[in-house]
Amino acid sequence: MRTVIWVFAVLGAIFLLFFVALAGFGLFGAKKGFELAKAAAAYTDETIAAYGAAWDESVLTARAAPELLAVFANDPEALDRLSFTMDAQAGAFVAAEPASCAKFTYTATSSVGEIFTADCNALGAVARGAAEFKVSVVYRRGEWRLLGFVVNVAASAPDSATSTLVSFAPAAAPKARHEDFRASFGDRTIVFSPAARSVGFELSGPSSYEVGVHAQSTPAPTEESHDN
Repeated sequence: MRTVIWVFAVLGAIFLLFFVALAGFGLFGAKKGFELAKAAAAYTDETIAAYGAAWDESVLTARAAPELLAVFANDPEALDRLSFTMDAQAGAFVAAEPASCAKFTYTATSSVGEIFTADCNALGAVARGAAEFKVSVVYRRGEWRLLGFVVNVAASAPDSATSTLVSFAPAAAPKARHEDFRASFGDRTIVFSPAARSVGFELSGPSSYEVGVHAQSTPAPTEESHDN
């Protein structure tokens, strides 16, 4: 009887140590995630300011993660459309508030190490209206990279009766790829397949539009993962 009690006591101690260790890893992951979220916000602020200085697409290319570079490779004109729209419709960058990265995922793997992804937002202003910057970033192998850069502009100029929403975002899939061209006018959204991108159109709608490029990160299988 004493032997049985001793065995159960040992097993109980092992399970207790396991749960204590698991809780410790969880607290460490959460703390590390919030620390990286602050760094992600700083990287987002720096990227917005650098790109907004002249809407220079080379800024985004230099900072793009491999997943986003794959989108650029599949659609070489994506960045041209983004920068042209910001320069021609939004006008010069004025300012942006500090970014907030409330949605993030922290992962630890044996092969890659730490992988941190975050969706960050920052309100700002451009010459012709208010702007909301939506920036997705990844921290991997000790460096920050962009997974997406989207700008939502609420135009204030009186000559902005015609507006277009354009986004470049692949569907959730193992490999980032450019899927289609989307145009939205008010509550109407038109999706063109790659074969139909040469179709011209012009419709009137509310004076707001969104432009950007985006890819999805596909981290390696995880050993420890914390979502916020």
